[in-house]
Parts: sequence; structure tokens; C-alpha cells
Amino acid sequence: MEQSVINGYAEDVSFLIQLFEAISSPDLLAHVLDVIPNYKCRVIEIGAGTGRDAAWLASKGLDVSAVEPVSEFREAGKLLHPSPQIEWFNDSLPSLSRILQQNELYELALLVSVG
Repeated sequence: MEQSVINGYAEDVSFLIQLFEAISSPDLLAHVLDVIPNYKCRVIEIGAGTGRDAAWLASKGLDVSAVEPVSEFREAGKLLHPSPQIEWFNDSLPSLSRILQQNELYELALLVSVG
């Protein structure tokens, strides 16, 4: 993700955090609920924002790698949704270089509103 885009998100961080957190994960993901695993596995959320969906997945017993390039969102997510089942990463598309270095396999990749 380009630095100018990351900076743009950071400029509106307070408004965006409230906006992101006002949406319910089950409502937002209603059309894909049947593909979300119901057994313990690894999931990656790319563009995790404030961690709303990562926290919901973790509450279902899934281990989540939350990938978010905007530091303000990562820090808000750690505070709003503390969970030992969520591991936060500072990384972004298209390279995902830090994630690829982890050499992990995932059962599910979740991308919501990622451009």
C-alpha cells in the first residue's frame, strides 16, 4: 500500500475507528458465514483495521494473523480487542513480505474492503 494512502487513513483515524467499530462482524460477513471454519485453525485477515473481525474470529476459537499497515489502527485494535489468539503484523499488499517470511499456512484468508 502506498504511504500516501496509509497517511490518509491516519489523518482520519478517530472518525474511522468509530465507523469501523459500529459495524457488526456477523452482519457484515453474513454472506460468507458458511465458509468460516468452525474448528480451531489459522486465519489471516489482510487489512484488519481495528481488529473488529479478527476479534470476532478469535472469539470463535480461531487463531488470527491480523495484517494492518496503519499503525494507529493496529494500536487501537490491540487496545479494543486484546486476545492471545490475535497476532498483529505491520504489512500490506501487494508484497506481504513480512507475512511470507512467517511461512505459515492458513485455512482462510479474509479481506474486507481492501483496495
